[in-house]
Amino acid sequence: MPDTFRRKYRPEIEGLRAIAAFLVVIFHVFIGKVSGGVDVFFVVAGFLITLILVDQVIKYGRLEPGRYFSRLAARLLPMSILVLVVVSAAILLLAPLWYQPPWLRQVGWSAFYLENWSLAGESVEYLNKAAPASPVQQFWALSIQGQFYVIWILLFACALLIVRLLRRVSFTRVIAWVLGVAFVASLAYSVQMERDGSLNAYFHTGTRVWEFAAGGLLALAIMNGRRFANAFAVPAGWVGLVLLLTCGIAMGAPSNFPGWAALWPVAGAVLILMSGDARRESKLSVARLLGSKALVWAGAFSYALYLWHWPILVFYRIRTGTYAITAVPGILIIVSACVLAYVTTRLLDKGVRKRVLDAWSARRTLITSGICLVVLATLAFGVGWSRSNVLSEVVGDPRSAYVSNLASAREDYPIVYRNGCVQEISNSEVVLCTSGDTSGQKTMMLIGGSHTAHWFPAIDQIAKERGWKLVTALKDACRFTMVEDESAIGGPSCHDWNLSLMDLVEQNPPELVVTTSTVSDGGGEFTPDGYVDQWKNLEALGVGVVGIRDTPRWMRDPVDCLWAHSDEMSACFVEREKSLADFDPAAQRTDIPANVTLIDVDHLICDDRICPATKGDLVVYWDLSHLSATFAKSLAGAIGERFPS
Repeated sequence: MPDTFRRKYRPEIEGLRAIAAFLVVIFHVFIGKVSGGVDVFFVVAGFLITLILVDQVIKYGRLEPGRYFSRLAARLLPMSILVLVVVSAAILLLAPLWYQPPWLRQVGWSAFYLENWSLAGESVEYLNKAAPASPVQQFWALSIQGQFYVIWILLFACALLIVRLLRRVSFTRVIAWVLGVAFVASLAYSVQMERDGSLNAYFHTGTRVWEFAAGGLLALAIMNGRRFANAFAVPAGWVGLVLLLTCGIAMGAPSNFPGWAALWPVAGAVLILMSGDARRESKLSVARLLGSKALVWAGAFSYALYLWHWPILVFYRIRTGTYAITAVPGILIIVSACVLAYVTTRLLDKGVRKRVLDAWSARRTLITSGICLVVLATLAFGVGWSRSNVLSEVVGDPRSAYVSNLASAREDYPIVYRNGCVQEISNSEVVLCTSGDTSGQKTMMLIGGSHTAHWFPAIDQIAKERGWKLVTALKDACRFTMVEDESAIGGPSCHDWNLSLMDLVEQNPPELVVTTSTVSDGGGEFTPDGYVDQWKNLEALGVGVVGIRDTPRWMRDPVDCLWAHSDEMSACFVEREKSLADFDPAAQRTDIPANVTLIDVDHLICDDRICPATKGDLVVYWDLSHLSATFAKSLAGAIGERFPS
């Protein structure tokens, strides 16, 4: 590497940021899939920060952490603090009471740049998957990026130490090896977590380091004098842009990321950055397009656009009680985010940053920034705790009947979730819990996933009335089937769980098994072949089966809809045909064994056309697809009278 290296301004990087930001916004608003834009941000960050740190080593022979972190703080923190403060106020003014405590806690974690770990912890809780995302969930990417800044300077410090210990070894060679090892280890870890179906893989810092390392390795190659001929760079740049623009459509399922799927946008970003550093920029280079005045102008407020668009989208959904965004509202959301991003960027850059922070010393900038973040986080956690107390008072106050009813409904799920009787998605161990008449001579088992679990209040009551012992064997996102691809929704652990469960059933068969008989997954209602095979296995053991038809699913949160339409609750319903077949699919099959009793109570949930969010004074659902425990228990009589004697 030369003794000096001049970092040149790369306008196409601003354009690349603009494209990535707009992809994120468009996919969030209209499509609901991963766009790959965040992965591009990570590559660009790795590229630029590696250039900055190597430049420090060249100039000073050491790292300058004070200068490094103060510049990052001056550039990033004013906007993030402003967004967190405004969103906190909006949460208190615009959000339902039951969302305020958890959302304010997430503001606190975001201020500490730990939002990704907060979300990673919540993502392993199946019940949280149905809850709407908080208005600061977009801070998960900023949290990882903030952690990356710390990780990178530590890796560079390790490389410097190795150089000083070994001597006569090139620093760039050492740091290239360090980043190379980080790239390989992190990518392997990312692929393994994605393959295992780990729910927290998406937010895990370790699964993302390789994306920063990809940008860093490219930066090192360029600093070592490697240039790319136009014959290669021009087509490579356009291929990279195509990869970026098509990533969301081709690979955008969140469950695919980061894993192998993230190579798609990462490769696109790397090819574009390579193209922009060709020996002689061609008029046909993609860098000419990305470096155009319009995209460079947009790139200047892309950071703010990423931060502002998400809370606007979340509050629109909450206030309207709808999830799907049509063209006109979607365009208005994007335009509003762009205007807000532009205005706040201009105000902060010309005001706080240029007039204040640029004149401060690194020490003063860092101390002030730290104090602001600690105060903000402390207030967010404190107010969130106080709102939790208010929520508890409201739920227990009959005078606030409407809010109390909705707040109670949000937490109205079966007790089996609270007492640890529902196995988590990633664990294949069978958890058995006993209820009903625990001294009963006969045993029935409740077996299946969450759409079986939500019937627990009714089945438990039936068991008590009949003097039967009830044993639950429940696992989130796991169907009661021996066919592996039919249980793939819960990953490999679901199939293993089914195998272990059947071993237990064969060793000690119950008199009766209660489970679901159909699946209404939004793509049409059906009875999986694996269900019937399992029922036949139980028939061979002399075990009776009660199969309860699946319930309708919503595209928008019914409880939020009721809150948004408190003056017109009849507006909250889902069309019956969106989830349910005209006739019970299980009853239409000719291969159902004689030991099976099919029960259909969906006519008590829906009429011929719609399925409302309320029935009388009862809230039917507590989330998008699960019946509230109170409503499920109200159907115990209707289900019990259809039980086999």
